[in-house]
Amino acid sequence: LVSLAVTPSNPSIALGTTRQFTATGTFSDNTTQDLTTAVTWSSGTPATATISNAASSEGLATSAAVGTTTIQAIDPGTSIAGTTTLEVFDQVEFAGGAAGGAGSGITSLILAVPAGTTAGDVMVAGLAIRPSSAVVTAPAGWTLVRRLDNGGGAANSLVVYRRTAAVGEAADHTWTFSTSTGAVGGIGSFAHVDTTTPVDVEDGQTTASSLSHATPSVVTTGADTMVVTVHAFSSAATWTSPAGLVEGFDVASQALGAVGISISMHYGVQAVAGATGVLTAVASNDADTGNAVVVVLRRAP
Repeated sequence: LVSLAVTPSNPSIALGTTRQFTATGTFSDNTTQDLTTAVTWSSGTPATATISNAASSEGLATSAAVGTTTIQAIDPGTSIAGTTTLEVFDQVEFAGGAAGGAGSGITSLILAVPAGTTAGDVMVAGLAIRPSSAVVTAPAGWTLVRRLDNGGGAANSLVVYRRTAAVGEAADHTWTFSTSTGAVGGIGSFAHVDTTTPVDVEDGQTTASSLSHATPSVVTTGADTMVVTVHAFSSAATWTSPAGLVEGFDVASQALGAVGISISMHYGVQAVAGATGVLTAVASNDADTGNAVVVVLRRAP
């Protein structure tokens, strides 16, 4: 025996769940063998997760508390060891946000991937544009969640997309428009989301001329979901978050005032399944028409 590899490598599991680990030995003749039942398993932080050496459950880790622990397998005959890190999480977490704006006549918008985004995180992008007739083309790999077109007042549109961050994710992504008298957008990244079916429920609505712009209420189907709202309207303004939510990004296409367009994202964990209630964000100045979307992200299993 020359080495031991512990797999899966650096996994994350939800609190209250288990994960099976495997120890694979590599020998001097380049052959490999499953040694899961032959090694001695240990957890560096048993308060976070324990791991079994009992017959028929060798290598089975059981979560105990939120945190990280080092999982180690040691061959008793040679003391050769292999390790990996196990993370135990409780809820979907906000990993970071980034936003940008473009003035009138600019028909593309580059949005940076937020710092702190890692492979497997689910990114939610929101873009607002004037006029509502603009054709919006998303970069490859982004899935449209919802588009709203408000033809009232200073006509404007809100589009929301999602994407799972890949290994070697690009530093930024570019959206293009057929025409634009102002555009804004941003990306929020979320960790510990179910990447197979990330969206639990979503909805949106156009909003009348006002400083207050509300999403419809939606009913979540699972516990510990992440509620994400995106609000936009046809003035350059700053935003106050809906009650119980935290701001992810807030950007305007130009200096604050009646001209331009602005957008904000807000987020918060909903611990139990049920109605989110109407979620209202309030702009700082110059009432106008807008749009509001709510997207609920499922927690990873």
